[in-house]
Amino acid sequence: MNKITQAEYDALPLNEYGQRVCPPKTDYSNVAHFGTDAQFGNFARFGNSARFGNFARFGNSAQFGTDARFGNFARFGNSAQFGTDAQFGNFARFGNSARFGNSAQFGTDAQFEGMDFKAKPGNALIQFDRFGSVNRCTQFFNTEGGVWVRCGCQLLILEDFRKRVSEVYGNKEHGFIYLGIAAVAEEYFKQENERNAK
Repeated sequence: MNKITQAEYDALPLNEYGQRVCPPKTDYSNVAHFGTDAQFGNFARFGNSARFGNFARFGNSAQFGTDARFGNFARFGNSAQFGTDAQFGNFARFGNSARFGNSAQFGTDAQFEGMDFKAKPGNALIQFDRFGSVNRCTQFFNTEGGVWVRCGCQLLILEDFRKRVSEVYGNKEHGFIYLGIAAVAEEYFKQENERNAK
């Protein structure tokens, strides 16, 4: 993977729309500031404290260090991974299977997993990691269309997630754990919605 510096990034050519087109499979961890309208291919890597202006676009499997900041209208492909303390501007869109570190903050109208529903104000995502039958990450999204759950390849509304867990695991250990985190997520979002309604 090619690793470039801030000077090399700044020297990348612009396309006919004035957007900097960034090569795929590149390590950008030495670059701190990316400006507006940057577009990145698949498998790009970014270091800590990277700053992106509005309208940044990222391909699949982008990896970001801690404390990344994104302007409005950022778009991410599938399987993006974010370190702790990431902050996203308004209208961010995330592809399938994004992974977020602790303390992620989302602006208004964030959209996850390509769903037609926008995220509710406040903390719109919580996730539980490294448990279950294959140590997977399970994410809960608080949206205008209800609470949605991403668990492995399944993306289900909360009620359907509970039914699926009961069908697959019954009252066994994994079923008990999955239903327990579903209850925690539901109560957390209930309280979050009440706080934001005031």
